[in-house]
Amino acid sequence: MQFRDAWNNFVLANIQSATGFSSIVAAEELSGGRFANWHRVTLPELAVGMNYELFIEVAIGAWHHPYKTLFLQWTRESANLALADPRFSIRSENSRNGWKNPGIFPGNHGVVLAISSLAEAIERNSDPGVLKLVEAADEIKDCGLQMKGEDWNTYIAQGGYLRAIQLFMIAGKADLARSALQTRRNFKYVNAHRQWLVNVLNFIAPGAQFHQATAEQTMLFDSQFDVIRNPAFKTAPPNDLSDKHLGQDLMQMRLDLAIIRQRYIVGQPISGNWETIFSSISR
Repeated sequence: MQFRDAWNNFVLANIQSATGFSSIVAAEELSGGRFANWHRVTLPELAVGMNYELFIEVAIGAWHHPYKTLFLQWTRESANLALADPRFSIRSENSRNGWKNPGIFPGNHGVVLAISSLAEAIERNSDPGVLKLVEAADEIKDCGLQMKGEDWNTYIAQGGYLRAIQLFMIAGKADLARSALQTRRNFKYVNAHRQWLVNVLNFIAPGAQFHQATAEQTMLFDSQFDVIRNPAFKTAPPNDLSDKHLGQDLMQMRLDLAIIRQRYIVGQPISGNWETIFSSISR
C-alpha cells in the first residue's frame, strides 16, 4: 500500500494552515516561551509526548522541513526537563506538585525515558540506548502489573502494557518481550494487537537482535503495520467492546512499529537509517 502522497498532503496541510503547526509555535511564543508554564504540568508523559508526536508527524511527511528540527528540539528539551524534575520523586494528591503517584508511576517516568532515548538517537542518527529502553519498558510493564480490577480493565491500561513489549523489541530484546507476554493478565480490549505481537515474536530466534524476514513473515508483519501507518486510520471508539483497540498514541505507535520492522523484518541496523525508517511509514 502506498501512502506517500497522502502523508505529504496531510502534513503539508498542517504546515500551511493558520490553525496548524504555525499556530502551535505562535502560542508558545505568546505564553512567554516554550517552558514558561512548566510548573503547571501535571502529566509529564503527555507534555513530552505531544512534542514527540508533532515531530513524528512532520518527519513522516516533510523530512527536510524546519519544523521537524524544531519539534525534535522541543522533544529533547522537554524530556530532559521532565527527567530532571524533582516531582518524579514526590507523591502528592495535587499532581502539579508530585508525579510519583499510584496508578501512573513508574509508567509515566518510563514513557518519558523511552521518548528521551528515541529522540536522542534520532537526533544523532544512532542506535537508541538499550539500557534506557529496557529500563523504560520495565517501568511501563511494572506499572501495568500493579493495576488491579477495574484499573486494569481498560484499553488504555492494556495497550500501555503492550507498549512495553514494543520497546523491548525496539531494544533488540525479543526474549524480554516474550517473557513479558507470558503474564496471565486479560488483554480483552487489545487482544488482536497482542496476538499479532506474539505471532511476530514467534518467528524471531531466541537471542536474535536482527532478523531478515521471509516473504510470508513480512506479509504477517505488514498486515498490521499497513493498517496503522495509513494516515486516514481511526482507532476504535471508546464505546467499542471488541478486542481491536490499540490503547496507544497512534503517531508514537507508527514509529515504534517502523523501528521494529527495520530490526526484525528488514534485518538492518537502526543507526544511520532513521530517514529510511520514517519513510517506511509513508512508503
